[in-house]
Amino acid sequence: MLHIQRAFTEVFASGFVKSILQSEFRPSTIYPQGRDSTAGAVQDPFRTSGEKVGGILLESGMERLLGGKVRVAAESFGVHDYHEETERWNVIKYEEGQEFKLHTDCWDNVKGEGSDQRVLTALIVLQQANEGGETIFPNLGLSIRPPAGTMLVWHNTSGGACNPLLVHAGMPPQNGTKIVMTKWYRGRMTYE
Repeated sequence: MLHIQRAFTEVFASGFVKSILQSEFRPSTIYPQGRDSTAGAVQDPFRTSGEKVGGILLESGMERLLGGKVRVAAESFGVHDYHEETERWNVIKYEEGQEFKLHTDCWDNVKGEGSDQRVLTALIVLQQANEGGETIFPNLGLSIRPPAGTMLVWHNTSGGACNPLLVHAGMPPQNGTKIVMTKWYRGRMTYE
């Protein structure tokens, strides 16, 4: 259900990632009615972090550095085939006191095994705050504060619908800044 992989030191040694950490971030947004809704993205106190959504350079660089590692992690917990349509890498910056409250990475109004649902999440910690900044999964009883260089991967659905066990939140850092990258994979997956 949740896979944790460490040791991405070769990724963090790259000047490419260092430049991401020093770049400008815009206020984060949410899609209250799903990404494909005509309502679109809005700023909301539900999510107070900053974000940088990947452009072509970020996408090609991160795919080269991490694409294979995400696939290996997914396969390690039983996900062997998923539609290759993905969203862009999303870099999220949490300054002290900023958070992303309890949420799922999929939408209740998108159902079905063959749907265009967000079925898989990859989250990579680029920088960890000195205190706070945990990622919590309350329905699993987990509070995780992984060091930089750690990737978490989980599948968001069960039977084609959002899995309520994977509700999670990005807790506010208390001392320092936390920066993570996320990518969501959409579509059908098969399990063994």
